[in-house]
Amino acid sequence: MTLQSARGDRGAGGILVLAAVAVLGVTGLLGVTVTRALTIRHEVAAAADLAALAAAAVQGVTPPEPGQCGAAERVAAANAVELVGCAVEGGTVRVEVVRHVRWVGVASTVRGAARAGISCAARPDLR
Repeated sequence: MTLQSARGDRGAGGILVLAAVAVLGVTGLLGVTVTRALTIRHEVAAAADLAALAAAAVQGVTPPEPGQCGAAERVAAANAVELVGCAVEGGTVRVEVVRHVRWVGVASTVRGAARAGISCAARPDLR
């Protein structure tokens, strides 16, 4: 290797380091984005479960009435989701919730649904 060829490679290491840092940065951002998306999905699913359980708890105490969906709506709001559907069918309550999110400039809607009710084993009159 001559002195002339060594001078021609000068600065190549810096460019490689910058490229490696860029790749690591993009990979890190992708990892954070995926983790955040999974966290939001689980939060919405948990909020749907809690809203359904709240409505079912009201059903267990009183005869079917509009108060069941009101209980589900209060619990959904407390968990930062919007109740978009609530249906009472026999001994079962089904709820649907959504959360509107914006992450890295992209708007999205995350949906969740759950159902809860009184078990036939707990209520022989439902058999």
